[in-house]
Amino acid sequence: MKISSKAYYGLMAMWIIADRADQKANSVTLAEISDSLNISISYLEQLFARLRINGLVGSKRGPGGGYTLSRPASEISVAQVITAVNGRVYANTPINPDQQVDVLWNHLSKRLYGFLDNISLADARDKQAMLEVA
Repeated sequence: MKISSKAYYGLMAMWIIADRADQKANSVTLAEISDSLNISISYLEQLFARLRINGLVGSKRGPGGGYTLSRPASEISVAQVITAVNGRVYANTPINPDQQVDVLWNHLSKRLYGFLDNISLADARDKQAMLEVA
């Protein structure tokens, strides 16, 4: 499976915000995330518009403004982030029961989504928790 750059950078940006929340710091600006990930602010604006629409981040304007997680990292799944920035994690192909590959593909897609939905941002940042999930 190949993960899209949107999904990769969306997750990385969410981890940066989650790290900042763990440190009890204020919100994180797109400029800080841009510097950290070495990607453009305009690309981040597109990602964060989707994250905000999907209720995963909140924003604050003005001095000291930026983005924060909308809820604790333990309550946001990797699948939610990927779906927010990239669309569906799983295939949405019509199932033809006579075509075993269709049945297999849809089953695999649902299992993959379920796996990613059981990994929170907090878990994904914790190496031991990731080993337990895997």
